[in-house]
Amino acid sequence: MTTTPVTWKSIATVNDPTNEAGSQNEPRITELRDGRILITWRDSGDNYDDRSGNDIVGQLYEIDGTPIGQPFLLNTIWNGGPNTGSGGGSEHDHDIAATPDGGWFVVYEDNNGDANFIRGERFDSNGNLAGQYTIAQGSLTNDDAVYNPSIDVAANGDWVVTFARQDGNGMKTKAIVFDNNTYSTVEHDFGSRSEGTAGGPVQVSNDTAILSNGNIVTVNEDYASLSVNTRINVRVTQPDGTIVRDFLAQTSVNNWNWENVRVEALEGGGFVVTYRAVNNGADDYGIRAAVYNNAGQTVVSPFYVAFDNNNSSSTLRFSASDVTPLDDGGFLIGWVEGGSLHFQRYDGAGVTVGNELTVPAAQPGFGSNDRFESFDMTRTQDGRIMVVWDDPSQSGGDPIQFMILDVRDDGMTVTGTSQGDGLTTPNGGGTVNAGAGADNVVGRSGNDTFIDTDLTSGDHYNGRLGIDTIDYSNVTFSGATQINLALGQVTNSFSGLMDTLENIENVVGSQGGETITTISNTTYVHAQGGNDRVIVNETNMDGDFYEGGSGTDWFDISNIVFITPLDITHELTLQLFRTGGITSGGEALQGFENIDGANNIGNSVETFVGTSGANEFHGNGGRDVFRGNGGADKMYGGADNDEFVVANTHLVSGVVFDGGSGTDRMQLVNTGTYNFRPITTITNIEEFTFSSALTQLKTLQFNASQFGSGGLSNVTFNGGNGDEQLQVFMGASTVVDLSALMFSNWAHSWDEEVLITGDNSAENITGSVVDDRILGSGGNDTIDGGEGGNDELDGQGGVNTVSYASALSAVQVNLGLQGNYQNTGGGGSDLLTNFSRLTGSDYNDTLTGDNLQNILRGGAGNDTLDGMGNSSTSSEQVYGEGGNDTITRRFHSNVGMTLDGGANTDTLIAPDLTFGDLVDFAGGFIWENGVKWDTISNFENYQGSAGEDFIGNDSNNTVTFTGLNYVNNIQTGAGDDNVFAGGGADIIIGGKGLDNLRGEAGNDRFIVGIDDLTANETMNGGGDTDTVEVRGQASFDLRNINLISIENLEFAEGGDQAVIIISDSQAQELSGIDGNSVEDSFLEIYLSRQDFDASDLSFSDWVPGSDEITIWGNDADNTIIGTRYNDDIRGGNGEDTVDYSGASAAVNVTLNGAVGIGSGGEAEGDRLRDIENLIGSKYDDELEGDDESNRLIGGLGGDELRGLGGTDYLGGGAGENFLDGGADEDFALFDGVRASFAVTRMGDVVML
Repeated sequence: MTTTPVTWKSIATVNDPTNEAGSQNEPRITELRDGRILITWRDSGDNYDDRSGNDIVGQLYEIDGTPIGQPFLLNTIWNGGPNTGSGGGSEHDHDIAATPDGGWFVVYEDNNGDANFIRGERFDSNGNLAGQYTIAQGSLTNDDAVYNPSIDVAANGDWVVTFARQDGNGMKTKAIVFDNNTYSTVEHDFGSRSEGTAGGPVQVSNDTAILSNGNIVTVNEDYASLSVNTRINVRVTQPDGTIVRDFLAQTSVNNWNWENVRVEALEGGGFVVTYRAVNNGADDYGIRAAVYNNAGQTVVSPFYVAFDNNNSSSTLRFSASDVTPLDDGGFLIGWVEGGSLHFQRYDGAGVTVGNELTVPAAQPGFGSNDRFESFDMTRTQDGRIMVVWDDPSQSGGDPIQFMILDVRDDGMTVTGTSQGDGLTTPNGGGTVNAGAGADNVVGRSGNDTFIDTDLTSGDHYNGRLGIDTIDYSNVTFSGATQINLALGQVTNSFSGLMDTLENIENVVGSQGGETITTISNTTYVHAQGGNDRVIVNETNMDGDFYEGGSGTDWFDISNIVFITPLDITHELTLQLFRTGGITSGGEALQGFENIDGANNIGNSVETFVGTSGANEFHGNGGRDVFRGNGGADKMYGGADNDEFVVANTHLVSGVVFDGGSGTDRMQLVNTGTYNFRPITTITNIEEFTFSSALTQLKTLQFNASQFGSGGLSNVTFNGGNGDEQLQVFMGASTVVDLSALMFSNWAHSWDEEVLITGDNSAENITGSVVDDRILGSGGNDTIDGGEGGNDELDGQGGVNTVSYASALSAVQVNLGLQGNYQNTGGGGSDLLTNFSRLTGSDYNDTLTGDNLQNILRGGAGNDTLDGMGNSSTSSEQVYGEGGNDTITRRFHSNVGMTLDGGANTDTLIAPDLTFGDLVDFAGGFIWENGVKWDTISNFENYQGSAGEDFIGNDSNNTVTFTGLNYVNNIQTGAGDDNVFAGGGADIIIGGKGLDNLRGEAGNDRFIVGIDDLTANETMNGGGDTDTVEVRGQASFDLRNINLISIENLEFAEGGDQAVIIISDSQAQELSGIDGNSVEDSFLEIYLSRQDFDASDLSFSDWVPGSDEITIWGNDADNTIIGTRYNDDIRGGNGEDTVDYSGASAAVNVTLNGAVGIGSGGEAEGDRLRDIENLIGSKYDDELEGDDESNRLIGGLGGDELRGLGGTDYLGGGAGENFLDGGADEDFALFDGVRASFAVTRMGDVVML
């Protein structure tokens, strides 16, 4: 027990005396409702305003004595100013009390020289003026003055103001009562009359207090019957002025004065009176006190608190006293002795408790007119004692000083009210239960606990020194709640108010769920009830204790970054310890279910070890090791490389394994079966590893849904020294792909295999890179053995597909070999069973069906597919898909098949077709025996072998027939086609595009429409006699067409006035031209060389006169031999010659006129244009030039040559010839010895 008061706050100076004028005295100290401190004093030096006279000045302090702002005036309404009377203005002799609303009420005497007043000003908690009152008024000139006001305020809001009123015969104590904040102007007699001394009435001190029962006690000095000796008068009244008891606490004694009286109500009832005793005749001084109950009955008779007799050295040895109640019903008396403050504690019976306390540094002043104003003492609501005094001993202004004492026991509990309280703890620490309201709670230097019972209500807790705890265990938070020591805030989503925390290290949570955030100095957290999260913000593992309490609680160190090895062990006691840095200490965890780990870097390692119940761990950054130890544990690795240590007994429904980023490993620690199937979440795990010490069989069981998008994709399975088996059950899943799985120390044998088991639904299953055994069960399944391994694949029930889409190289698969191992190449050595459908890889595969209802799909790559025909009642389907594929179509007995080449350039082979069948690429069908049978699409090339017909599409077709002597009708489309017709008299229609058409053996016919010609395409007839047939009424220019081994050109019927244009070189390769007997046909031959002989061309169905042949010369000096039919020969530029030397009869040709005309022999019907020379036949010819220079050669026979105009050269040749040069100078040409020629001159000179 604290018996002698101790210092809670050391002496502090309130004002700035060195810079202040006048004097400063009448100090008062008051605690406001919220614990703030208000110190007031009288200032005579006008230091705080510019008006003359005394003022009342105040200074606010926080509950711990920290100043708030600057000093300020309290007499805001009446503050001196211009003189209103002969004496000027002055406000002094004040008293002050706190109000229940957090403000204060100040009363003071206002003296203007002629009159004086008792004034009152009320302020709210923010210092704003809330009311102003003139409580009493007196006249200084009419002996009716008022003096010495005193105020007290009850907890219910009633106030009482007492004061002394002069009435001409002395002083009488009066009072005004404010009942429940209602001002009354009725003055009540609250004390006896003091008649003064023989010299007249004098001012006497008053003091008042409201008792616990609501009565009011007033004390004053009483000068009775003009005596020089005083006595102490006490009056107890009811608030309406009814006197309960009026008595003298101290009667008059000769030579003794009893003065400076003070009164204070006690806790639990009663009051104590203290006053100064002065024996003027003997220099005796003392401080006396007495105790009374609420009715004014004596409990403890007057006694001396301190006394010194016969001491003439100091007439002011005991100069003033004050008293304040204590929480235990006792009281503390303070007094001025020898210039210093002294204190003594008493119990309620007036017995001293502890020793007297002397504070030498506290030196209140005292003057003859100061009465008891030199110091003031007040108890706070939490039990401390505040003391203020003025010290006039210094030069300049007078310091106003204060200190705070404490009589409370360390470790005690301070209890607040339902209102907003200001509470503190003792120096050595204690507990504060502030109760309701917005409380202001401050600790001291000890370890304090602050108990909050009103949720978040705007409380402010400041632990100051020591290790302090905020305790919400008596409440239950609902909604989102944060108790954040780092931010100094307590917030709740259901409350608009916030509690503020300062210098709080520890937390006791509520019975609800909240998030508690610690600081580096936290040593203890107890989260209590609800689902809590405790966020720890320190890296030192130094013996702190964390208790999760009931509910599902989180221990959260995710804000921490460790860069040295760390080990977190979450066992039954949830003990957290650190190794590798600090070997002593260790954090104790209890009652937590979950951990949110640190965000470590470097080589830091956290190990999480769970209980047998359900835990949740988050590793966050750094390498983490998780040991769930059973229960539905949720483990999240977070960043970096983590490890999950798992026994097969730990796998239960609800467990979560999530490795997060980095390379995360599942460490499997025992043999037997690991059934992961109940695990709903297993994701971001990169490795499953068996210990090398495990030599017996280990089996891993998974659901298919746990792979791929289910969480396990690029996983490596590291086997141990024994055998391992990975079992995957399709369950409700329809797709699983294990191709990305990797295996280490996993033998390629059936002892270490991957077993995938389907169900009755349709499933898509892809195996692994090792040996797989895949059982489709029921349903229409697609099964892929994966990238490698020797697999056993069994579709079982349903219509099933075996796929090699995962193979890393080309495969060769034959469904006809099911039931036997077959070396598939890129797919390993596989055993296939119960498959009717086959899908290849991305490479150049060979896929073969089994003569049943097959569906083959080549995939990418240049594949060779052969369904082997179909003897079932269902359609066979073969799809080449990507790549340049070759598909073989074979005989089938019941229904047609579907053949689809897919993308790129694909070839259809149909070895079973025969005469009359049709392969129609354009229409998309194969016709067999006149029936539309198979559906075909996306083929570019065709390879036939018999007499079937072919129609191409608009792709670049390559058509090849390999059979001998089969007549094929081949028609391609608009693409750049290649046709190899093979043997037989084939009909080939190239269509549009740059085609390469090869008839090969047989009398082939190339049929050309006007739109079918493309420059540089080829028509190669091959062996035998081949024909190009043009169809349509158009001009067919074949000069840019490569005609190879083409013997005949033919005009088809229906092509009236069709024109075929060929070059001289093309004409030289031809044997014949076939017209038709119905329409006119036109052949045009263009020379590219100098000489041309068309005489070997044969014509059939050629009608002279309607069918025409035109031969076009070029810029050279051409010599042209025409055909046996009527030719239109056009020489063009150069000196051109038409040669009839091979004519079968005499010719008659004239060049005279716009168009030369020929007749007879091969000249019959010829028309000559731009021809300069003629050569006759071996018969008797008639050749005639024109008006230009001509050369006419007769040849054999008796020829008649006429040059006409121009310089002509006429050579008759052998025989008797007639030469007529015509006009101009002409020359006769002779070949041989001149003497052998006989010349008969018929006209002009002939010179030989």
